Amino acid sequence: MNPLPSLCQRLLNGPMQAGDLDLAEAWLARELQALEADPDAALPSLGEPWHGPLLTAAAGTALTTADRLRALAPLYLLEGAWLARVAQPANGHEPVSALLLRLYLEMVCLDDPTQSPPLRFRARLIREGIQLPPLLRPDFFTHVGFPASILRFCTCHLVLMHRPRRFLPELLGYTLAHVRRMAEPGEDPGMPAVRRRQADWAREAIESGRRQGLCDERMTRGWALYIRNCQAVRADLPAAANAPKMTHEARLAGIIRSKLPHALGYHNRVRLQGKSLDDWLSEQAENTVPLLHALRDSPQVQVQCPAASRLLRAMDFGGPMFGVFSAAERQ
Repeated sequence: MNPLPSLCQRLLNGPMQAGDLDLAEAWLARELQALEADPDAALPSLGEPWHGPLLTAAAGTALTTADRLRALAPLYLLEGAWLARVAQPANGHEPVSALLLRLYLEMVCLDDPTQSPPLRFRARLIREGIQLPPLLRPDFFTHVGFPASILRFCTCHLVLMHRPRRFLPELLGYTLAHVRRMAEPGEDPGMPAVRRRQADWAREAIESGRRQGLCDERMTRGWALYIRNCQAVRADLPAAANAPKMTHEARLAGIIRSKLPHALGYHNRVRLQGKSLDDWLSEQAENTVPLLHALRDSPQVQVQCPAASRLLRAMDFGGPMFGVFSAAERQ
C-alpha cells in the first residue's frame, strides 16, 4: 500500500500522528540523497529557463484533457504551498525570508484572490465538468488514483512547507526552478511577465542566501529535485487514464482514519460483536476493513434504508455526532 496519500493528507490538513514530521523529513532527505548519488548533467544549470510542459500533451498521447487535469489537480491546487511557512517571527526580518514571503504572497494573489493560480485551476476543473473533493476533505489524495510521481511531488511541497528552516537551501533552489519553468500554451497570457518578476526575486533570495553562507550544492539539489519531479510527472501522465478509481470502502477508511485521534475514549459503550467501538478503533487504526464490515453487519447500519441507520441519525442535529462529519462525508 502506498503510504504517500495518507502522509500528504496529514501534512496538509492533519491530524498529525506521532512521528509524522520525522518520517516526512527522513523521506525528503532520502530523495535528496538519491539526487546526490545520481547527478544528471542534462539538467539545466541553476537559474536557466527550462521547458517542463504538463498541461499540453506530448505527440501521440491518447490522454484526454479531463484525465490530464484530474491527474494534475494536486500539483496545481498546491502551487506555492511550500512557501506558506517560510517567514516566521524568528526569521521574518532576514532578507531571504522576506523575499520568499513576497514571492509567496504574489503566488497566492493576496491582493486579488480571483487571480490565484490554485483558484483559477479549480475554476477550470469546474468548467471541464471534473468533480474533485476540496483539498480539506480527508479523502482528497485517495479520491482519485493519482500517479505515484504526482504524490511524490506533492509530498516534496508539503515537507518543505513544514521544514523551511531545515531545508532552506533546497527550498531556494526548488522555488527558483518553479518560477523559471517556461509558460506553456493554455496558461494565463500574463504569466510570462509574472514569472520574470518572480524570478528576479528568487535570484535575489539566492544571492542573499549565499551571503548568509547557505550551501550552493544544496540549492542546486533543490533545483534538481523540482525539475526531476516535473519530468517524472510528465512521463507518468499517459498512464493516468488507466489509474484505478478509489472504492467507496477505501474512501470510508480514509475518513475513519482522519477522525481516529478525536474519537478514541468516547465510544466505550457502543458494542460491535461483543467488543467496544473504542477497542475496535484502537486495534484497527491502520486496517479499518474489519471495522467497516462489523459496522455494516451491526444494528448501527440499515443497508436497505441507509437514512434510518442509527449511525447516520447520530449525525443529525442534537445527535451525539452532530458536526463531526461534513455533509460530503456523511453522504
